[in-house]
Amino acid sequence: MYWDFITSRQESTYQTMRVYSDLGTPDGYRHMNGFGSHTFKMVNATGDAVYVKFHYLVSSTPVVISSIVSLTKYCIYF
Repeated sequence: MYWDFITSRQESTYQTMRVYSDLGTPDGYRHMNGFGSHTFKMVNATGDAVYVKFHYLVSSTPVVISSIVSLTKYCIYF
């Protein structure tokens, strides 16, 4: 049942692959990309409605820490 839900939703499939990958744990919010899950309806100056999503990308390479460090040193970091 769990995997049926995961495979039927594109967003769930992506998030599950991200969680189970070897990309590592980000070293804080400053060093990780952020992808919004909600779509917002905004109105521009001419009165036209547009739908937007916000994505925040770091300007440098994302910094990750190893699993050993994340379990021992940064267990209360987030």
